[in-house]
Amino acid sequence: MDVGASNADSSIFFAINGAEKVIALEPFPESYELGEYNIKINNLDHKIILLPYALSDYDGYTDFVISSENPNANTFNPSPYVEKLGIKFEQKIKVPTITLPSIIQKYNINKIFLLKMDCEGCEYNVLRNLPEDILNRIDNIILEYHNQIQDLPDILKRVGFTVEYDNKSTGLMKAYKNNNGLI
Repeated sequence: MDVGASNADSSIFFAINGAEKVIALEPFPESYELGEYNIKINNLDHKIILLPYALSDYDGYTDFVISSENPNANTFNPSPYVEKLGIKFEQKIKVPTITLPSIIQKYNINKIFLLKMDCEGCEYNVLRNLPEDILNRIDNIILEYHNQIQDLPDILKRVGFTVEYDNKSTGLMKAYKNNNGLI
């Protein structure tokens, strides 16, 4: 699963390297369209499902702020870290939101091998509000965090993940259920 798919480059990488099915989410319309195009020209429509949603802890809609200078910073949850970088958000649009349990139910997913999250701040509310039975369906997580790591390692360790991360205000966190050496 690719949350914050952008132009679908990670989704394409996963599909080319053995993923049977990739569910990808990208709420920013221009990135979504580019992702659709990239999936099509790589003939991966049968493996990648790209959805125009933001992953959230609720199903519905949210305001999504857009930076023309840095589209990779587009978010519904601007962090103080982003503000320190001087990124300006000039536009606000409404985007649909969806929860991981809703995706799992809609696509009848029993297991998620990898949950990749590059969602500019959504990781906190999403992971904090996931039921344990949903967390137990996930084998590996790699995510970018933006506002300190906070309580994410503790949440994941409680359900059996081993967690690795840099102790910085922003960085990458890897979490896995067994040491399979894949992330």
